[in-house]
Amino acid sequence: MVLLDKKITKNGEKQKHFSSDRQTTVASSCIAFVGKTLKFEYWYGPKLCTRVFVDYAEQSVKVINFTDDIILQAFGRRKITIGTIDEFFRERVFPETRVNCKELLRQMGFRNYDAESIARKTHGILYNGLFWLRFGGEDLTWADIKALRKEAGFHV
Repeated sequence: MVLLDKKITKNGEKQKHFSSDRQTTVASSCIAFVGKTLKFEYWYGPKLCTRVFVDYAEQSVKVINFTDDIILQAFGRRKITIGTIDEFFRERVFPETRVNCKELLRQMGFRNYDAESIARKTHGILYNGLFWLRFGGEDLTWADIKALRKEAGFHV
């Protein structure tokens, strides 16, 4: 199994690399990849809108849209890069500058802010929207997401 690590480069940008030289057990706060690819899907209610494959080793992103409506597409007409993926996850979770951010991270079992890990745990569900994320290996359905939204006190 390969784990994604983040390092800060000289210019302050986050750089992602892999550590595959050892066997590791994946904690809930780590993102595991099959090969070196992250797969996730962007849904609007019960409708699959976009499927995304991120290959961190090749620094490439493949996007398949299942709708022509750019409002429902995960990235619309934006040019997609590895950095775009990080921005996308940040848009789907609470901000790092939120007043109670550290408390929320603690409640979720995380020590540090990582938008990808938070999105994986929350499925990118926002209070005022019906968009959500399903990651590779998950079999969540819209019924599951509606139940999570109801449990959280969100409008279903």
